[in-house]
Amino acid sequence: MAWLRSIVDRMAGITRERPSSTEREERRLACRNQHHSFQILLAANSRALELMSDVEEVLHGGRVFGMSFVRASCTAMSVSVYNVIKHLDNIAPGKYQQLFSRFDSIQTQITEALAPTRTKMNTDRVVPLEIVDKNLADVVGSKMANLGEITSQIGLPVPAGFVVTVRGFDEFMSQDGLQEEIERLIQATKVEDMSERFALSAQIQQKIMETKLPEKLEHSLFEQFDILNKRLGPNLHISLRSSALGEDAVGTSFAGQFRSLLNVDRDTLADAYREVVASLYGLPALSYRLNRGIRDEDVAMCVGGMAMVDSVAGGVVYSRSPVNVRDRAVIIHAVWGLPKLVVDGKATPDRIEVSRPHPGESVLHIRSRVTAHKTEKYICRKEEGVVLVEQPEEQIDAPALGDDHALQLADMATRLEDYYGTPQDIEWCLDTYGRLYILQCRPLARRDSAEVVPEAATRRYGEPVSTGGQTASPGVGCGPVYRVESDVDALQFPPGSVLVTRLALPKWASLLNWCAAVVTEQGSVTGHFANVAREFGIPVITGHTGALSTLRPRRVVTVDADGCVIYPGCVDDLLQRGSLALIS
Repeated sequence: MAWLRSIVDRMAGITRERPSSTEREERRLACRNQHHSFQILLAANSRALELMSDVEEVLHGGRVFGMSFVRASCTAMSVSVYNVIKHLDNIAPGKYQQLFSRFDSIQTQITEALAPTRTKMNTDRVVPLEIVDKNLADVVGSKMANLGEITSQIGLPVPAGFVVTVRGFDEFMSQDGLQEEIERLIQATKVEDMSERFALSAQIQQKIMETKLPEKLEHSLFEQFDILNKRLGPNLHISLRSSALGEDAVGTSFAGQFRSLLNVDRDTLADAYREVVASLYGLPALSYRLNRGIRDEDVAMCVGGMAMVDSVAGGVVYSRSPVNVRDRAVIIHAVWGLPKLVVDGKATPDRIEVSRPHPGESVLHIRSRVTAHKTEKYICRKEEGVVLVEQPEEQIDAPALGDDHALQLADMATRLEDYYGTPQDIEWCLDTYGRLYILQCRPLARRDSAEVVPEAATRRYGEPVSTGGQTASPGVGCGPVYRVESDVDALQFPPGSVLVTRLALPKWASLLNWCAAVVTEQGSVTGHFANVAREFGIPVITGHTGALSTLRPRRVVTVDADGCVIYPGCVDDLLQRGSLALIS
């Protein structure tokens, strides 16, 4: 438009004084800041609407939830609404000041109505999984409440186990003034600073690991272990899984942010319990709560123990596509051994797509199958713990899951979706006897992709830097490349950068709030990292071979996660397409 204004000025005899380079830079920065505020405003508004929709959906029944979900949802909505007001004020200073006082008034009323009061039910410190259902979500956490509901109401196989309840957790945190000391450390720390947050996390976790379990809690824990051992046979080993209040809820899955310990024996049971509790204050979980607006007092760490399954194959099944709401297929990812390689994002698994029946049909059928090159697998050690071993030659390129088991697993997934009324994210395993088990089930984090531009039309965006991989979280992002290969790299991560890394590790989720986009060399759409990225609305490409060698540090690139293409510089047309998809 500058050329048109110049012609009009000459015709009218107007002479305009050209702004200095300093003035032009100031205007550019002001425009950039306003654009940034507008993007945050749109994202916050979308997040608030999503949360309202989630609460409305929960009210119609079916899904497991408790007051922890209500409080966490209200807090997260308050954070989003405040960001809308704050960035409205940034765009038009002074015009929306009254909204701040109105917000404070409403927030005070909400706080009074939802004052945090821990559920005080007459439950034991540790309870068997067989008595658990969705009505105990505020006592055992949503994760274990889900598993109890699945086995008691739906009749699907879940390993036998027990749960350390909120009562057990509260008694442990009261031991030797532990909770008061943690609160003192948090109040004395500037948690917005990543390095201070890292130090805080390490300090709190150390204090938890040094705290002895109360005598009654320790007795109850070993008692339930021994009951399970007597029931299932000698040499029992279990998995210990987090089941925090608010975990596995819609929009706040905490996927991969807490510790899960596999193949735990009786001798290490107390230490393993402490380690899972300590992960409540691990850097990923601490950052997740801060980024999602979840108060520390709203999260209590219940812990579930389940008998280890001798797993020959495992993975994750999605009852629907997480990036295409129009696709009705069930998507299965599978590896040999334990599912750990899939959920940790350390491997590219087999992918099986199972179509739901067509009109007039009654059976599921395999739509497609892609078998990955699988060189390693996790197995249980004879003593305790797990180990990563090389795959036997004959299994490297062989499918980890046959068609019959794939169809059986897809049927389980559709039954779970029908029961809960929303698409599900399910961790599973297959034992040596050919029996499938459900290990975890939660609402699936979904984010629809924009319409992918046909390959011929991408030429107008210029020659791409690289292509390939798969869409783990849709969208488009632009920023300078920053490689993360260690915790030290993570602590120095510049906000607004494109995170490039080899593995899609769950711990990198602590950086998502600062990422423009993410590109990983390994991983899949079903990993914990991808799950959290979809919650945050950050574009992610996984399985992008050679990303670390191709994408040079500090080079500005545009990541089109929908098309799995990376372009040099900032491509405005693509960024606008990504923004429109997010708004819709």
